[in-house]
Amino acid sequence: MTQQHHLRGVLLASSACILWGISGVAASTLFIANPHLTAMWRVHLTLTWFQFGLLLVIILLGTVAPFLMFARSLSDILPTTASLMDAFEPLAATVFSIAFLNVQLTRFDFIGGLLVILAVMALSINPHRMFRYLRRRRTHTSS
Repeated sequence: MTQQHHLRGVLLASSACILWGISGVAASTLFIANPHLTAMWRVHLTLTWFQFGLLLVIILLGTVAPFLMFARSLSDILPTTASLMDAFEPLAATVFSIAFLNVQLTRFDFIGGLLVILAVMALSINPHRMFRYLRRRRTHTSS
């Protein structure tokens, strides 16, 4: 794998994650701005062509495009690298919500962000190397 392929894969994977986060913010903004869409599972709702077009844009830009970019990035970077970058998608959505929608975070939002970061760190640890290190350390402290 060349350096250029690696860089292209990282850019595709990170773009997919950011686009996925932005689309979630856009979808929630659409539902907040139009209360009729929020209650569409409870009542019969007819969509105008404009609303249907917005829904289609959210589907294409929020699901299809990020998935295709993510799948394409797998040919340029390792799947573990792409998966770790994808794990930061909720964090990216939070940052964009704060920056563009002036969302105020609660204590639970901070706890959730911390849990995402800890989960990504846990996934990046090589368990065999960690256990080997702990065994060596235990033998050094007992002698």
